[in-house]
Amino acid sequence: MDERDIIAKNIIFYRKKLNLSQLELSEKLQYSNKNISKWEKGETTPSIFTLKRLAEIFGITLDELVSTPAENREEIAEPVKKKKEKTKLSTKILYLLMANAILLVLSFIAIWVLRLLGVQRFNKWLILLYILPLSALSVFIFIACVKKRADIISLSIAGWLTALCVFLSLKSISGIGYIFILMAGIQILMLLILLIINAYVKSRGKRKSE
Repeated sequence: MDERDIIAKNIIFYRKKLNLSQLELSEKLQYSNKNISKWEKGETTPSIFTLKRLAEIFGITLDELVSTPAENREEIAEPVKKKKEKTKLSTKILYLLMANAILLVLSFIAIWVLRLLGVQRFNKWLILLYILPLSALSVFIFIACVKKRADIISLSIAGWLTALCVFLSLKSISGIGYIFILMAGIQILMLLILLIINAYVKSRGKRKSE
């Protein structure tokens, strides 16, 4: 494959990658779309100045535009990229499991210390219950980092489990049951905030891709 064919294939590849028609690309270059058609057919080759301008529009280097066909590079790079993403995800899952394991160990240490101190009025085993909202919160953070969005379900579970922990710890106090009503109000507020955040992140992602 000669240089002209490589350039032709790369122009087609990157133009389609940006979802540009020949007419739209010609408007950006201020050329006739007939010129774009000739370049892509390999009938003619753009000047060095036009190639530089094309590289700027495509967001690549001039060398990438005139060297190996982009589709071949993509085929090689894609499996490597997927492997790296899979490795990163596995590492993040490992961190999540380790964080929850540490919480469990710390809770047993806390129970052991309280038993040594002879604390009787407090139900020491409630400490294990306190791990649940913290675990749900860690899942929320994990999803926020991996998926780049706020997860409503895990945060909601964390909130209700926190309310349950407070209720069981202070159930002897009159009116403590109202904490669930308070939690319902907080839940609605959280849902609204998270919906706004997710909508903002989604719209921002669309603007970047345009």
